[in-house]
Amino acid sequence: MIGVLNIHGIIGEIPDENGNIMQPNVTFLDVVQQVESQKGITQLDVFIKSPGGFVEEGDDTYNYLISLKQKGVRIRTIVEEVCASAAIKILLAGDERLLIDRPEIMIHNPFGAPGEGDADEIEAYYKDLRRMENGIIDFYASTTGTSKEAIKPLMKKETFLTPEQAIEFGFATGFYTKIPLNAVAFSKNLITKSNKMSNTLDKKEAETLVDKLLSGLKNFGKSEKPKNLKVIQDANGTELEFPDLEPDDTPTVGAKTTADAAEYVMPNGETYVVEDGELKEIKPKEEEAPSEEMAALEEKIENLVTELAERDNTIQALQKTNKENSKAIKGFETEFLALKRSIGSSFKHEKGERKEQHQDQKRQVWKKKDQD
Repeated sequence: MIGVLNIHGIIGEIPDENGNIMQPNVTFLDVVQQVESQKGITQLDVFIKSPGGFVEEGDDTYNYLISLKQKGVRIRTIVEEVCASAAIKILLAGDERLLIDRPEIMIHNPFGAPGEGDADEIEAYYKDLRRMENGIIDFYASTTGTSKEAIKPLMKKETFLTPEQAIEFGFATGFYTKIPLNAVAFSKNLITKSNKMSNTLDKKEAETLVDKLLSGLKNFGKSEKPKNLKVIQDANGTELEFPDLEPDDTPTVGAKTTADAAEYVMPNGETYVVEDGELKEIKPKEEEAPSEEMAALEEKIENLVTELAERDNTIQALQKTNKENSKAIKGFETEFLALKRSIGSSFKHEKGERKEQHQDQKRQVWKKKDQD
């Protein structure tokens, strides 16, 4: 037979600022009364929805559940909505530690403040608080398999774990599968004698039937989260749910979300600002200032571009000069050819003294040309 234990509310009777006991709460006495009223149980499903409370009362509940395990009762702890602080130890009493949907799982160091007293009394208080802290770290490490070096800073920072992280670190073992109650109607006229239920059930059939009834009664009237909703993760792995959006939709300003009020940096660099269950703003990615090395490289590129432009201008000027020089050389060649023709036209071959006369005439022609 499967029994049910509900730990809903603050663990222990803790007074508020006005001295009134905070509600709802569950005491160790409540736990014992719930369990002892169910006779012959072979399994106990412990449903936890608690922000924590007194460490000592949480320890008493844990020890009581362990004593039931020693008597052969299988313990299964199941988290609804929230499990934090002192409630974590109760969670770790389960052979199976299951999560319903996406509850909040939080671990932190124990805290408190001493009352009035002398130095010895205050010092003793702090020593007890430190001893309690170290004891919790040792217990978490031995039960979950996660190292003390990893757990200690997480507790100091008051860390909220996602369901996936809670499973990865050993605080939970998996997700709880609900068995929904389906509305059905039967007619007595359609039930034949051969398929009527027997008036007697064996033990296994009875336990199965009770299991289904208890599960259905517990979840009766509760609304399930829509399965096809938009879920995104920020750069740190924190999930943001948008219940009104489809999986393929893109969140925009004004979209409703179940995420806590905060600023979430997305993998693409955008920042989602969430307030009062709504996406209030989407900040664009901040452009990073260029590094000194990058700035120096950009300056070098600019200098090279300027230098190339100057060289291009120089090449163009040289090409222009070369063109002008080519034109002048062409003019010289024309004049040279004309001169060559002029010299050739006045030359006559004669023997003896006529040769010398020709040479004088030739020199005269050159002289005239220079004067021109």
